[in-house]
Order: sequence, then C-alpha cells, then structure tokens
Amino acid sequence: GISAKYEEEKFHNIIIANGSITATKLKGIHSDKKANATGRKLGPMMISNVRIYSTVANSQGIHLNGYTTDDSIVGCSINVHGYGVLVEGSDNLTLMGNKIFSSNAEAVYVGKINSTFDSTNPRISNNTVSSGTSSAIWVSQAISPTVESNHVTTAGTYGIWMLEARYPRIEGNRVES
Repeated sequence: GISAKYEEEKFHNIIIANGSITATKLKGIHSDKKANATGRKLGPMMISNVRIYSTVANSQGIHLNGYTTDDSIVGCSINVHGYGVLVEGSDNLTLMGNKIFSSNAEAVYVGKINSTFDSTNPRISNNTVSSGTSSAIWVSQAISPTVESNHVTTAGTYGIWMLEARYPRIEGNRVES
C-alpha cells in the first residue's frame, strides 16, 4: 500500500491518482496527519481514480486520520474486507463518484473513532456503496454532514447511519437492504 505520515507543516497537497493497489497488508492508502502546534489544520490530500482491492481480513481501503482540511476521494473503486473508506478529523471532505464495497465493516465511516477531532462539512455524494455485515455509510459525531444521491446496499445493520451528527442533510439516496 501507500502510507504518508507527517507532522507540523512539512507536507501539503498530496495527490495520489490513476493507479491500482492490490493490498497484501491491512491498508491500501493510509495517511496519518498530526496538527501543528498552533492547531492549524494541515493541507489537503487528493485521491482520484485509484483501484484498491484486498482479500486480507480486516483490511482497509483508505484511512485518513488527522486534523486536515479539504481532502477528497473521487472516482475510486474499493473492494476490501474492513473499512472501505475511514476518515477521522477532516473538514470539508469530498467523497464523490466512488464504488466502495466492504464485506465485514462499514464501507464508509466518517467521524470519530480514535481521533479527538470532529469532521466538519463532510460531503458524501454520488457513490455506490455496499456493506456485507455492517452499515454501508456511518457518520459519527460530524458537524453539518451531507449524504446525497448515493446508491446504498447493505446486508448489515443500516444503509445510512448518523450517530450524534449535528445538522445533517440526507437527501436523494437510494437505500436497499
């Protein structure tokens, strides 16, 4: 896979585009960004047109963790056994036009798990999302999330689950279970 870890303001504007990852480890793409001492959010990561596939148990397609702003995941195809896309602590996230499948966890999880940072204004739109055993889209403790125009299928708990989200907008989704 690909891993990017940075602290302070050393790296900005990471772009990962037009490729394929067959993961033999747990994560296809992982970014661990830590906030600088002033608390300012770090610059964006753009992931576009990347195919991620893994048969490893509990594998993750994309995991973005940190105090960031304006990250985007666009036009990707993800098929894994754990989280398809896991994003913690990102403001103005764009997750659009992706095909995401997870057989054993949430296909899309945006919000808090281990992060102390809220996700503000995440936009999850025009994706095809499917989960075998859990919720397809789970938004946890986010502020002003938008989930719109997605095709969602799940054999698990919920198609779309908002947990303690503030001011959510859920509109025009097709949910099948």
